[in-house]
Amino acid sequence: MDLIDIHSIFHFEEKYVIVGFPKCGQISLETYLRGLGYDVQRHDIIWRSNASDMVKTQNPGRTPIIMTRDPIQMIWSSYFYWHYKETMSFEKYLKHKVVRESSLGNENPIDHADYEKHTNKFLDMKPILLKFEDMITIEDYPHENKTEKKPTITPKYVEMIQKALDSYKSGI
Repeated sequence: MDLIDIHSIFHFEEKYVIVGFPKCGQISLETYLRGLGYDVQRHDIIWRSNASDMVKTQNPGRTPIIMTRDPIQMIWSSYFYWHYKETMSFEKYLKHKVVRESSLGNENPIDHADYEKHTNKFLDMKPILLKFEDMITIEDYPHENKTEKKPTITPKYVEMIQKALDSYKSGI
């Protein structure tokens, strides 16, 4: 998108619920839309196997909003934001597989970046799909919940993440 016309995407007569991915700007989006007067809530459950049922039950009549971000940037930011760097190497983080139906659900960062898998659960609800990179081009768009002290990603780490994403997609 070149220029985003928020009012062509969102309508004041509708109610919305943000169900997006970690480190993709959900808090900023919620702040921004509320500041414009839209009725929006946030429900961070997209990885749960029953996520769409939960949204339908706990947020009836709300249109889901799902915002994604370049998966490499999301994974890099998540590693530092959730302080995994304090407990494991980046290599180990890419293979981290704690699966639970609470908090983040599946804590594997590569699974978090499987936007299609998780978004497909909501297709019958006709979600609004947004990209972080497009939203941050809006003048006065807030940037909340920034990852502190995150180093610039190097080509080595980009390659590591890309290999992990490719392996995940091929089922290795």
